[in-house]
Amino acid sequence: MISSKGDDKGNFNPKQVVTREVLATLLSGAYGVLSGEIVPADNDDDSDDSDNSSSTSSSVSSGDSKTYEAIVSIVHDDLEIIEIRDGGGKLHVYDGSDTIIKRDGETLDLSDVNKGMDVTVHDDDGELVKLVINKQFDKTEGKYEAKSDALTDEDGEYRVITIATNDGKKYFKAYDSAVIVKDGETAELDDLELGDRLHMNVEGFMVREVEAYSKKTVVSGVLNRTTDFKKGSSISVQLEKGSYIDQILESDIEVKSSGEGVRKGDIVNVTLEYGKVVLVEATGISSELSGVITSILISKTPEITIQTGMV
Repeated sequence: MISSKGDDKGNFNPKQVVTREVLATLLSGAYGVLSGEIVPADNDDDSDDSDNSSSTSSSVSSGDSKTYEAIVSIVHDDLEIIEIRDGGGKLHVYDGSDTIIKRDGETLDLSDVNKGMDVTVHDDDGELVKLVINKQFDKTEGKYEAKSDALTDEDGEYRVITIATNDGKKYFKAYDSAVIVKDGETAELDDLELGDRLHMNVEGFMVREVEAYSKKTVVSGVLNRTTDFKKGSSISVQLEKGSYIDQILESDIEVKSSGEGVRKGDIVNVTLEYGKVVLVEATGISSELSGVITSILISKTPEITIQTGMV
């Protein structure tokens, strides 16, 4: 049930067609109840029409509205629904069909919004009334081929990295300030290996951000939502160090479990090939446990004993 009070007239309209807005609200509310990981979209300050978000704080509230900084997680183009993860890791689900989308003063379409974009969210009583795409760097991607020895200029120490793109080899300067994430985890330039697939945000020839993916790697985390693992469905896994894998599956993927399937809250091993999920394997362990606490040991190695009723 979306609301215990019904619509503005107190009616529940059980036979009414479900709109995108209602579907977004339903998904957001259901996720919040089931997992506690996703919350209904909060409110946002839409009183300032300025598209320059550089002076906007991480969260500004006014009445029933709120403004906050976030990262685009998933865009469901066919449903016109957008999922946005805020700075606290919470996922907000919005109907984006009537949202005003701005970048540098230009009005854009929902199809122009992509995963990973840094955005300012303007929410009015749970509705995404405005989405401002903050400054975006130029993007380039390719295969990592080489890096130079350390060099120095007036801006500090850097190394020149070489990547092979569809347009040939390109060279960029990578300072220590560059933000690097490899296979979903924070990394350093020395963690990159030849052959890694790099998705980079660059400013001129300077590397600002790097998302690197190994040819094949296995990571562990908690499944944040139950899914059928079929093409077009979305998957969300919170990794051990707090980062997330949020993807819409491009094809059916293989799932291995002991027999009861894989469900929300299960700890899973996820196989990635160049960043794409290709296999999810249940460990047989769930991150969720219910029962009665029977003892608490406070020591250098504290312990809590929980009676679950299972033999």
